[in-house]
Amino acid sequence: MKLSKLSQYDTSFTILSGDSETCVERICDKYSFSKNALFFCKDDSFLEEAIKCESKDFGLVFEKVPEVLPDDFLFIAQVDDLAMSMCHLSKPFFDIYQESLNDEVDGRQMGTTDIHPTAIVSQQVFLGQNVKIGKGCKIHPGTVIMSECELGDGCEVYPNSVLHPKTKLGNNVRISSHCTIGSDGFGYNFKDGVHHKIWHSGGVTIGDDVEMGSGCTIDQGTFSPTRIGSGSKLDNQVHMAHNVHIGRGVILCGQVGLSGSAQLGDYCVLGGKAGIGPDCTIGEGSQIAGNAMVTTSWPKGSVLGGHPARALKEWMRGVAYLRRHSLKK
Repeated sequence: MKLSKLSQYDTSFTILSGDSETCVERICDKYSFSKNALFFCKDDSFLEEAIKCESKDFGLVFEKVPEVLPDDFLFIAQVDDLAMSMCHLSKPFFDIYQESLNDEVDGRQMGTTDIHPTAIVSQQVFLGQNVKIGKGCKIHPGTVIMSECELGDGCEVYPNSVLHPKTKLGNNVRISSHCTIGSDGFGYNFKDGVHHKIWHSGGVTIGDDVEMGSGCTIDQGTFSPTRIGSGSKLDNQVHMAHNVHIGRGVILCGQVGLSGSAQLGDYCVLGGKAGIGPDCTIGEGSQIAGNAMVTTSWPKGSVLGGHPARALKEWMRGVAYLRRHSLKK
């Protein structure tokens, strides 16, 4: 899509530098800077991330333009309302991507699937366009694997699970029944009494040796994948929102909920029903007690409990204090 055409979707979109005939192919984020992409600079920290890139062949969109404009990016543009612009401009790129998919006709009929001869695909399985299934995989009845999904070697997907487009599994991944991976992220911006949708197309990427219990829901990323590191294990009914990144060997017990853009370092352990708030980063090896609600970031090796979560020993002392004083009454 030509840069000049973006003003059709956001009338405030103004090109400050760059060629209006430049082709913009996608929207990127700080995890996925790419050529001919558009990047929303929400604040100085986002600009700092963009400046770190060696190759600056993408464009920047600002609401508040910095006093000194960076001059080595593909283009610079300004909008009146960055949050609303994200809603407006994500839609045409989402539509272009959706038009390239075919999940109405089984990919085996179209001849677009790549299935290893040793893979077992049961009856009543639907495979979308360009699905790839590796050596020794087993796909159980009722499973839906939509367009552009890739499964590495030795994966097993149990009945009635759904893999939405652009879901990528590493080797030896086990997905239990009734999981939904890559569903639309819950992203909206509120204005004038309306919740305006941000259109998601980031997909999900899962590493090797990941196991997922029944009924897990993993939302796709907004513009780049939600990620699950190799060796991580998810219990039943775990929910991961859009843009969540978890590291290697992470343990998530039943009904854990991770809010949008939360990040867990390697080998973190979360007890049942623990929750992580949006944009929180939890350092490597941290342990979070069941039912805890984490509302801020914590460093490596933290041991947390309570609501709002704090150091576990501190929380336990607080509980003991309240118990003693309630007994006195």
